[in-house]
Amino acid sequence: MLVLLVILVLIAIAFGVLGAIVKGLFWLLIIGCVVFVGAVLYGFYRFGKRVGRGSKSSTE
Repeated sequence: MLVLLVILVLIAIAFGVLGAIVKGLFWLLIIGCVVFVGAVLYGFYRFGKRVGRGSKSSTE
């Protein structure tokens, strides 16, 4: 799942750069921003659940 998140972020960055550089393709910048925000939210949702799980000791 981490690989998927990294791939989505890289695609978002690529679309964002392409959209910012190439005039007339402003929609690519918008798509890149949407994909980036989606990937970040997915990462927080997916990996945020794991925080604090390993804190229990085995003697309980």
